[in-house]
Amino acid sequence: MLFFALSPDDDDDDADMDWRLLWLLALGREPDTDYVPPYVASLIFFFINMATGVVQRALTRLLVPVSVRGHVLDFLCTMEACAYFFENNFVNSYIL
Repeated sequence: MLFFALSPDDDDDDADMDWRLLWLLALGREPDTDYVPPYVASLIFFFINMATGVVQRALTRLLVPVSVRGHVLDFLCTMEACAYFFENNFVNSYIL
């Protein structure tokens, strides 16, 4: 229950994820704003997407047979590129 906190407007005992508590635990101080700036969100998404792609490629090299490995790697690279494209449009819709 360390990473969950009750929302102040909840009357029942359902626990919701509270990002402010995670921020406080990670950095030791309260967050200054209620949102992440678009360029920071874009960089965070880029690094998460890149790390996920690296892990998926490594697992593919270990687990997938050589006969289909090229097709699986092409699919993973395509999905990673599509994720960059959709994230860029999503962030730009809030900027422009």
